[in-house]
Amino acid sequence: MSDLKSKFLAIQSAKIVPVQGAEGFFVKELTAGDRDRWEKSIEQPDPRSRTIIISLCDADGNLVFGKNDSKEVGQIPASLADAVLEAFKVANGVTEEEADAIEGN
Repeated sequence: MSDLKSKFLAIQSAKIVPVQGAEGFFVKELTAGDRDRWEKSIEQPDPRSRTIIISLCDADGNLVFGKNDSKEVGQIPASLADAVLEAFKVANGVTEEEADAIEGN
């Protein structure tokens, strides 16, 4: 592997953004591959739940939910889901078009 390639791939400074009103919970920046999968998934059912599942984490970046937890995630209060989605937008540079898709507009 070239030195430049190794240097670039060694950059692991993914940011995490705190979720307002949910102390100890964060949203992490997606990897390039996760972002590609997320962009494809927002047109499928339950975009809010899917977004929360792939991004809600603890302070160390460990995900809270697994891919089969969408039913449980669908039961959280809308205000809490909205707070997670706001943090997701900040952490991942979500466009207005993408935000509209996950918010059902």
